[in-house]
Amino acid sequence: MANLVSVERASLALGTAQVLDAVSLGLAGGDRIGVVGRNGGGKTTLLRVLAGVRSPDSGRVARASGLTTGVLAQDDALDPDATVREAVLGDRPEHVWASDPRIRDVLDGLLGGVDARGVGGLDARIGPLSGGERRRAALAALLVERPDVLLLDEPTNHLDVEGVAWLAEHLVTRYSSPSNAVLAITHDRWFLDAIATATWEVESGAVNAFDGGYAAYVLAKAERTRMAAVTAERRDNLLRKELAWLRRPHEQAEVPDRRGQCPHRRRAATAGRRRARRLRDEPARQGRHRPPRRLDRPGRPGPPRPRHLAARAGGADRHRRRQRRRQVDPPARPGR
Repeated sequence: MANLVSVERASLALGTAQVLDAVSLGLAGGDRIGVVGRNGGGKTTLLRVLAGVRSPDSGRVARASGLTTGVLAQDDALDPDATVREAVLGDRPEHVWASDPRIRDVLDGLLGGVDARGVGGLDARIGPLSGGERRRAALAALLVERPDVLLLDEPTNHLDVEGVAWLAEHLVTRYSSPSNAVLAITHDRWFLDAIATATWEVESGAVNAFDGGYAAYVLAKAERTRMAAVTAERRDNLLRKELAWLRRPHEQAEVPDRRGQCPHRRRAATAGRRRARRLRDEPARQGRHRPPRRLDRPGRPGPPRPRHLAARAGGADRHRRRQRRRQVDPPARPGR
């Protein structure tokens, strides 16, 4: 589904606080988004940017052609001299709105009936109404108007349990369609689980998107936190190894000499030349001597053997002498 509102790398600062930092997101048709985050974290600012009420310091906000937007702010902008009929129904004739089941459902759910008896009747003035009554009238006017993008800032305030349940059911079954979108900022976890198809978390200038309502958001955030901890632990282990390597003794460091060779490479080259010289001269040394005399053959001992061969033969001679002594005088067994 194409985006109704698109935000590309939007940044906005309020004083010294960076509320939005290169945020990119989109609000598509059929979306029902719940926005969560700490108080003062930028949720209302994001809603105003999406509504076009406030422009970002940098970045771009694009809207579909002919798009209508409705905003329920925390402070209503109703005319105090207008009547409830004028504020909610506008200039619609009575036979038009009375025959529309969607409008009748809004009046029943928020104003106490088609005669608006919950706020003193359709002819009551807006000015004398309480804050909760004025907010319900403003929400009813938005739902009757049915804009393409509905932006709600704490819509469950001043609603009882039945009113919250009615609003969730109305948004899901009667309001939502592939051609419009709903975004709601709320701290009501049940309301988020009831309406949201996705959850946006506003935190430290970023907007993180999660699929599902509040319960799915909590599980996904816990998994992201666990993966971030694993990644941080691996990074710390790598840094620990690098620090241990940098703290090696100075004499083990590979510092090239004036000829451009490192000490360990120079020692390895010297040892290799020595081995090659020894292997080259060993056949000539062995050719000047007879093979070693076997112990089972009588005769005079041969000439001195090379040192490395004498060491091997000496060990073999000691082993044979030990075996002969055992055959002549077997060791006595204990107890006899």
